[in-house]
Amino acid sequence: MVNKLYLKINKNNIINMNQLYKKFSIPCTNLSIIRWKPKAIIPIHNHKNQTCSMFILKGSLEEKVYNNTGLQGHYLVDTKILTRYQCSFINDEIGEHTVENLSNEDSWSLHYCKKTYNVDLEMSNSYY
Repeated sequence: MVNKLYLKINKNNIINMNQLYKKFSIPCTNLSIIRWKPKAIIPIHNHKNQTCSMFILKGSLEEKVYNNTGLQGHYLVDTKILTRYQCSFINDEIGEHTVENLSNEDSWSLHYCKKTYNVDLEMSNSYY
């Protein structure tokens, strides 16, 4: 059995343990590039009020998507292996996910994350 290297998540951000994960933010954009060290895995997490796309630049990553049932925990709804030039998308409606570098080499991914806003447009008492 291969030992997997985990990253801890706190309430506000990801804590980089043992330099397994390095995020490079691109200024003035919603883009970032992540270098995933071999066998690095990020535990189940959400992207609250965000839509996030991930595009694989080098290597491969496994993404597992979960639904959170609250007290009963998470259950797996989808697993996919993403290789170079493939992409994935996650938001609150899809669920929560883990991302893991299955390879013995660094993998690189490009991420685009954008906040979503729920706007209820009520037209009552409106005048045109």
